[in-house]
Amino acid sequence: MMNKVKICRIFIFAVLLAITYAGAFSITQGPKTGLLTANFEDYAKEFYVDPDFSGVSDGSAQKPWKSLNQAAQWDIINGALADSDVTVFFSARDAGLEQNESTTTPVLILRSDSSGHRLTLDGMSKYNADDVTPLWQPYGGSSKFEIAHAYPISTQNVNRDNVTIRGFRVIAGANNAGGQPIYYWGGNQVVIENNEITHSAQAIHGAALQFGYAHRKGGSGNGGSTDIIIRNNVIHDTYGEAIYIGGSEDTGLPSHSGLLIENNTIYNAGMRGGQGDCIDIKDGLSGIVVRGNHCFNNKVASNVNGITSSSGGTFENNFVHNTPGKGISVGTYWGRGFSGTRIRGNAIYSNAGGGVYVATSERSRVIKDTVIENNTIYGNQSAGIIIGSTGTGGILGLAIQNNAIIDNPDFAVNRWGQ
Repeated sequence: MMNKVKICRIFIFAVLLAITYAGAFSITQGPKTGLLTANFEDYAKEFYVDPDFSGVSDGSAQKPWKSLNQAAQWDIINGALADSDVTVFFSARDAGLEQNESTTTPVLILRSDSSGHRLTLDGMSKYNADDVTPLWQPYGGSSKFEIAHAYPISTQNVNRDNVTIRGFRVIAGANNAGGQPIYYWGGNQVVIENNEITHSAQAIHGAALQFGYAHRKGGSGNGGSTDIIIRNNVIHDTYGEAIYIGGSEDTGLPSHSGLLIENNTIYNAGMRGGQGDCIDIKDGLSGIVVRGNHCFNNKVASNVNGITSSSGGTFENNFVHNTPGKGISVGTYWGRGFSGTRIRGNAIYSNAGGGVYVATSERSRVIKDTVIENNTIYGNQSAGIIIGSTGTGGILGLAIQNNAIIDNPDFAVNRWGQ
């Protein structure tokens, strides 16, 4: 009798399991796109993109998508994100040759899932070794998934949280149009890393990597984002600034909090046109760290600097040289003032302007408790350190200590205003 009961329970369990998996694996043909769509449980939490695949696509390793910019694809990804982290692998190299896999179709990031699970778009870690019968292999070489388009990677004007963009080569400005190679409107916990970012000679505007404004005078903006990381990118030959972080456009409102810009190599900024600061951070931000970046050879133009910010923060261990303006500049052209800035451990040399510049444009926009220390500042064509204020009390609690200031033709430390 016990054996019959046990067999009956096993049978019932097997039937329930079969029903569960039958529902999980149902597949239908997309009526408009021609893509195969599937219930979200059909996949592990990885999807694949290879523009050279010749078959019908469903985003799996065996049938990779040819691009990633359609709503039906994002329905699948957003459903998967509700349960776990998701990685979308783009083939880093060509199947038969050691060269970038390339496309002229942009990536639109249309994440709408509001969970805390991370979406990673990865253009460097795997490649498809067979365009007919896909065979995905781990990859550690120098090739990257390459996108040449007016706007290669964009979020449109919507906040997208918990996204990593990793390992792409993006070239903006095709056919005399565009554009930012990476345009990120806004979002929390965003990571942009290990990319090569540039403009074509046909680009008509920039910047290269742009993170949107929290607030604008007309009332638009993303409302402010937290925990933004931009690291280990190579950005060169740009139209406009290499890295541009929007702020609050002089509205006095707080903007983003928690910004790390680290270990980026930036050169020839502005060579395609526009204003070519290596890093330009606007007003109202808090929790800024700009560290370990290498900035050099910007285009010669008016008011172009290496690293410039209208928000206070920590600027440390950067190499800034051969720029047409100041090496590191912090001030209050926009904003309501800030406190606690640290400029330390930087090598700033051979710049056409001064080495370090700290200034407030209005007495009411006070810059307090700035420390400039342990920097090596040499061979710049103006003063090593310049401090300026349009009124008494604009700069308070300033400390300048332990810097090596050598062979600058102007004073080691100079000032203007009161």
